[in-house]
Amino acid sequence: MYDDDLTGTAEAIAARRTRLAPGIPRHYHPLPYFGAANLLALSAITFSLLNLHAVTFWEWLLVPIAFLVANWVEYRVHRGPMHHLTPPWKILFQRHTRQHHVFFDNTHMSADRPQDYYFVFFPCWAIGLVIITAALFAFPLRMLLSRNAGLLFFAVAIAYYLAYEWLHLSYHLPADSFIGRTWLVKKLRRLHTAHHDVTLMTRCNFNITFPICDRLFGTLDTRMKSPAKPR
Repeated sequence: MYDDDLTGTAEAIAARRTRLAPGIPRHYHPLPYFGAANLLALSAITFSLLNLHAVTFWEWLLVPIAFLVANWVEYRVHRGPMHHLTPPWKILFQRHTRQHHVFFDNTHMSADRPQDYYFVFFPCWAIGLVIITAALFAFPLRMLLSRNAGLLFFAVAIAYYLAYEWLHLSYHLPADSFIGRTWLVKKLRRLHTAHHDVTLMTRCNFNITFPICDRLFGTLDTRMKSPAKPR
């Protein structure tokens, strides 16, 4: 089901990264991509918030609801098509299981060079897809509830995507970096590191951000099976 060379040894990880490296675009660098994705997402969030008007208490309640919906979507997509070859979502399986999990294992979580973050971030078209998907959900809410409801749902959905990208990036930064040493990142990184264990990746810790659905559905696992200290 997975690549035979997922052995967790330094030699294996070097060979796997060498094999996947040609798939990185020649001029790729994470800063322009990540900067553009953040700019587009923040612009969409700002547009939504600036167009709110006289938000009621009941409309504000949509914020935690939208957050929980986003957490569930993250969980289901990660547990489902990102780890199981399910047409028409083959690209998710290839990008996540066949590339991300092959490039990073539970004992080698950090990148060696900036270009390696190509296998951490979603593809460049993902932010556009997230915005379109969020809008498709927000529009019915606007029609059924209120304009504010649609705008709030849209803003929370895009903000959740940014949280996903930032937190996932932090787990694959060096563990001794400034961000890697922060309390929250250390705690969440431990869960994600356990998920990168080849024996656990299809069974636990599918929330990349906050393990709410993992707790609710019994897939939260805080074990660190490998005795080696991840870097």
